[in-house]
Amino acid sequence: MEYSIRLLNCGYDKQLPESHRHGPIISNIFHMQFCTTGRGTFLVDGKTYFLQKGDCIVNYPGQTRTEIADSNHPWGLMWLSLSGPDAHAFFEALGASKDSPHLSFREHEYVLESLLELVRLFAAPDKSNGFMLGEKLFHFFNECLRIHAPDQLGSAQNPYIARAKHYLEIHYTDAELTVQHLANHIGLNRSYLYEIFKKETGLSPQEYLARIRLKKAKEILCLPGATVTSVAISVGYEPSVFSKAFKKATGITPSAYKTQKNDLQNTK
Repeated sequence: MEYSIRLLNCGYDKQLPESHRHGPIISNIFHMQFCTTGRGTFLVDGKTYFLQKGDCIVNYPGQTRTEIADSNHPWGLMWLSLSGPDAHAFFEALGASKDSPHLSFREHEYVLESLLELVRLFAAPDKSNGFMLGEKLFHFFNECLRIHAPDQLGSAQNPYIARAKHYLEIHYTDAELTVQHLANHIGLNRSYLYEIFKKETGLSPQEYLARIRLKKAKEILCLPGATVTSVAISVGYEPSVFSKAFKKATGITPSAYKTQKNDLQNTK
């Protein structure tokens, strides 16, 4: 399921002072506030909520809130201001409500990394790339749903993963291709890309790339005149590395595979 939600503002207060106290304030929009370091307390409509790293609190329109940093371990906060016709339904899907606004992402730090990427892009001087901003917002919401409401995700593939697969399928011949190159192209943190790629496909980006290269190598090996060295170079491998990788994956050497396929063709 997709939700129509508009990002109005977002930011990152990396480390607030120990004397930090903000409020009471009231707003007519939704706020998501994430504790990134330290700890502190939110007072929302007279109720007290304790937050530490990885915790989030959702503030609904019309609610009164006060932020109070812990005096010994002052917190850092990342936040989003949101509106839109589906905002209420989105938070309801996550399990949040006015009476229960607390959400935990303590075991899922990659959500904070995703949010930080969004905040950085939003703060960039050039905001002309609305598509990228919208894509990062979609991905952030998707990760929240993956944790708290996986049944809401449907079968749509993560757009970042789709772009990563497409890039690998085009650039597999590049011997210098790394996960960092891929992350730079996609516009994500390297470790975060690794995390979501592994979760979505069951493979690391390197393993996915190796499968592409192996598939292409098998096709090229069957061509007349193809040598192990030429095939290795054609799919982005050093020849010595290619032979070892091929045998590890198939149980036989590239030369034996080529002979086997040729013999099979000759018997037809």
